[in-house]
Amino acid sequence: MKKYESSHNELPFEIVIQNDKCIRCGLCVEICPLNILVLNENQVEVIDYKKCNGCKLCENKCKFGLILIRTKNLEIDDSISISNLLNPILQNKIPKLVFLNIHITHACNLKCIHCFSKAKVAYEKEVNSKEIFNVVDDAIGLGLRSITLTGGGEPLLRKELCYETIKMASDRNIHTRICTNGTMLDENCVKKLKEADIGIVQVSLDSHVPEIHDEFRGMPGTFKKVIKGIKLLNDYEINVMIRPTLHSKNYNRLPEFISFCSELGASHFRLGLLRPFGHGKYANEWYVNKSQTKEAIGTLIGLREELWGRLNIIADECYTHLLNPMPTCRPNSQLGCRAGVDKIVISSDGSIIPCDTFNLIVGNIRSSSIKDIWKESPVLRDLRDIKNLKGRCGNCDYLWACGGGCRAVAYEISADIFAEDSLCWHQP
Repeated sequence: MKKYESSHNELPFEIVIQNDKCIRCGLCVEICPLNILVLNENQVEVIDYKKCNGCKLCENKCKFGLILIRTKNLEIDDSISISNLLNPILQNKIPKLVFLNIHITHACNLKCIHCFSKAKVAYEKEVNSKEIFNVVDDAIGLGLRSITLTGGGEPLLRKELCYETIKMASDRNIHTRICTNGTMLDENCVKKLKEADIGIVQVSLDSHVPEIHDEFRGMPGTFKKVIKGIKLLNDYEINVMIRPTLHSKNYNRLPEFISFCSELGASHFRLGLLRPFGHGKYANEWYVNKSQTKEAIGTLIGLREELWGRLNIIADECYTHLLNPMPTCRPNSQLGCRAGVDKIVISSDGSIIPCDTFNLIVGNIRSSSIKDIWKESPVLRDLRDIKNLKGRCGNCDYLWACGGGCRAVAYEISADIFAEDSLCWHQP
């Protein structure tokens, strides 16, 4: 038995929700095993705090880190096998397409050591506004709640398309995010993002040490431009998510780095892992080992409550669930890997892939509708049914919590979407 403690005075658990930043996607409500969360017009509400068992499923489900569960003096039986509590994920059921990522361009102005797509120049015929608008309108019928503009390259190299897409989505009450390396955030750009009603800007910043960031991004002076861009976003009161990649030169400096980001005015901090895609296959000196990954994720979890209200630390990597108490889960629900489960990606050439780094094309918007691909793709169907996973993942008690780790890594290394995730440190 494990005992968890909190400073909350009256109830076993305190559920804190930042509704002012919630996109009302409803995933936390759907996954709650006790049905104590409800989604009203403007916010998520808790029906009965006393029924909360502290499983943290809602906390881990939120992709924006807006829910925090504080526990107090509760004993949880951690001998329960999660896999024995659940049925296969979404078996015989088509899930909602909640999150849509759109790669705006394959062109890029940096030379990042870890770039998953080896981005450099634009594709010959990249997606246009008409194609994007049509896809978004179709995806709304599938349950779309959030759009992220990103790229194999830098999306702000096609600024006008970004502004148009953000405005279109915002007008349809879809939450919007743009992922940028931060070097093109001049005042005119930031002003137009504000006018388009952008929800949040995710900026790549890999260290509070300028030389380390510039080396990782392959271009001197990048750090200075990124900091200037973040300050402009703050001036225009736009939420900023710092998105670093964990590597050998920042993993042991996370507390200082996170403090720096908080002082810089960021609203969110979301750590990503260095993975063997594209240039990342050859970035050997930058990798951390499994023990160091575990240590880093543990640090994030430890700092999350400490900085709550000042900086939303999102620890949403698949492996986070190995360090969080999770005694129960609702059947047909899954955390962790979202590829093809409630998320899909449109590449800048129109092809569709399960996630940004998943090197497996399941269709193309120029030959099929996104509705047909989402509902009928054999690959997406297989990704939603994790009972067929192999190796350590297939035998793991955390399978139904993490979804089998990163399916893109498994496929990249073995060409098998059901293979184990070799980056995970857990031994069942």
